[in-house]
Amino acid sequence: GLLDVITHGLNPESDDEPIDFMSTHSTMYRQLVNPVVLESIQEMERQINAHLPRAYVPAERIKEISPLIQDGDVIAATSTVQGLDIAHTGFAIWLDGNLHLLHAPLIGSEVEISELSLSDRINSIPSQDGIMVARAN
Repeated sequence: GLLDVITHGLNPESDDEPIDFMSTHSTMYRQLVNPVVLESIQEMERQINAHLPRAYVPAERIKEISPLIQDGDVIAATSTVQGLDIAHTGFAIWLDGNLHLLHAPLIGSEVEISELSLSDRINSIPSQDGIMVARAN
């Protein structure tokens, strides 16, 4: 209830692929050895799948819709990996007229602002194919 998903207002496309990556790859997550935690994840996946399709903005349209994104919006990079909806998250930040991502990278230990614009960053990562956007209400 603290965020509004605004992706629907950004000329999105639909993704109807079911989500099951965490439960079908439970050995990748040390927390999922606990059957209660695994069952919780499976229930979350069922809830997500009950609301298909998901709206997302394809990578090639991010630059076009960028003016509608505000500083502090939550950016979720969508994934091309089967069964995985979101690959990475961060916050939108405008610098010198360009939209960037404030995020904690997988490699490195500090939060950073992406060197590339958000559009160029998403388009340069083969396992990411677009974004979802949420805004504090």
